[in-house]
Amino acid sequence: MNRKTAEQVTIEYMKPIYGFALKRCANTQDTEDLTQDICLKLFRSLLVHDDIEETSKFAWTVAHNTLSNYYRKKQITGIGVCIDDLAEILPSNNDVSENIINLETENKLHCEISYLSKMQRKIVVLYYYENMKQDEITRLLNIPIGTLKWHLFEAKTELKKGMETMRNLNELKFNPIRFELCGTNGSIGTKGGNSNFFRSILSQNIAYCTWKDAKTINEIAEALGVSPVYVESEVEYLYEYCFLIKKSNKYLANILLDETTTELNKLQSEIYDKVAKLFANDLYEELMQNRILDNEMLYYPDNDKNFALWSLIPYIAALSGEKLIDNTISFEEAMTRRPDGGQNIAHALLTPRLNS
Repeated sequence: MNRKTAEQVTIEYMKPIYGFALKRCANTQDTEDLTQDICLKLFRSLLVHDDIEETSKFAWTVAHNTLSNYYRKKQITGIGVCIDDLAEILPSNNDVSENIINLETENKLHCEISYLSKMQRKIVVLYYYENMKQDEITRLLNIPIGTLKWHLFEAKTELKKGMETMRNLNELKFNPIRFELCGTNGSIGTKGGNSNFFRSILSQNIAYCTWKDAKTINEIAEALGVSPVYVESEVEYLYEYCFLIKKSNKYLANILLDETTTELNKLQSEIYDKVAKLFANDLYEELMQNRILDNEMLYYPDNDKNFALWSLIPYIAALSGEKLIDNTISFEEAMTRRPDGGQNIAHALLTPRLNS
């Protein structure tokens, strides 16, 4: 099966596979780990098989085989084990299933707390987990009591909404992009070239998922399958050094990204083909009919008109773009002045993706 089809099939089964894993794991982390294992193995298996008759049967066979291997690797601690299997290794107890459900609910709650704003997250932890009184929290955070109560109300509303919904799985969680190279056009600052700011996969994927559309921190976190707590600090760092632009509560990448895809390569090939035919036919005939090449003021070795023609083409093409050049933006207008003294434009080339 080709890569594009294999990827489409894998993405199609991501949600069902997550539900499959959710029923067989004791917490969110194990669910996500098992889902990732199944999806990766499904994708790789699809690539090497061209004789699949029933895609659904094949996908669930891979899922069950991966689940069996996953259990073998787990220590028998009750984490990541199917509820039915727990009955065989734990004492008979009517509270076992209830305890697992409570653990899952608690883990889900912790996950949703991480999606709250920084202020709301602090207040929830202080009030519910450290048992601080409201007046103590207002003094610590230097906020009015009314503001504190509003944040608590909003936080409870958001947590309730989050507990009742399942967050979407994005392709970047399973198939992150990587920069093949990251360059600096202009002068570097005291922290060095722009590649120093994009050494981690997290920072690269933050730039990528905010490349075309501005996103909030929670939207970035959900797209990458990472806790907003980690995304938040990385986003703030990239924003501080101007690699992200902030629009209200959303962030947009301030970096030029070059992503090569099959569609883009095809389009470029078609354009080059049309341009080549234009130069080779229309321009050649025009030059020959006008007898421009017979001008005594022109010199070309051995009276080779083909040599003269191919020498003139880039010259003519360059002159034809003079008006466009006059309308271009100067480097000084386009560059970014960074806090460390750098004055440059950041650019990166992406490693070709699975669907390219």
